[in-house]
Amino acid sequence: MSVKLHLKSSLWENKSDPRVHKRGSCCQSLDSLLAAQSIDDIISALQQLNGFYALVWEDEEGNNYAAVDHIRSIPLFYALKDQVFYLSDNAEWVREQVENEVMDRLAKEEFLLAGYVTGQDTLFPEVKQLQAGECLKLERCDGKVKLSTHRYYRFWHNEPEAFDEFELLQHLEEVMLNAMKRLIKYAKGRQ
Repeated sequence: MSVKLHLKSSLWENKSDPRVHKRGSCCQSLDSLLAAQSIDDIISALQQLNGFYALVWEDEEGNNYAAVDHIRSIPLFYALKDQVFYLSDNAEWVREQVENEVMDRLAKEEFLLAGYVTGQDTLFPEVKQLQAGECLKLERCDGKVKLSTHRYYRFWHNEPEAFDEFELLQHLEEVMLNAMKRLIKYAKGRQ
């Protein structure tokens, strides 16, 4: 089993740890994520991150992971074929590696109607994509590969039955101020 990683954008970095590839900006340290011992710990650490990012890393046991932020601002695509795992920020590269030539008929119809393909599917049947707020784990067991995805964030909107308008306005102000503070920090003096 081998892993082929192709991160096309020059914006990827792995300065602090050669096993970690990061693109974008996380407002928190990745230490708790990298120290995680289980998928539950990883999900918990990802839930604490905020920002626009994609992450690819390998743990000390040789398991590989990938995660995208809550809105999937930096997409990641993957495929598993003949015990070779392909991961990239370029769907076309993954498609070429697994030699998918024919589009999935249903996915093509969905794309023509909606402008995108829903879920983990793409236009080509063997090429998959990480969804917003999702983490992928690739582990090796007895010479075989086990691939699993885990949602660490999902937006569910529901209206409260009763609410205090003043409390909601206070909460909105607090959330907006925190978002602006993060934006100012992220901008680092740029206008």
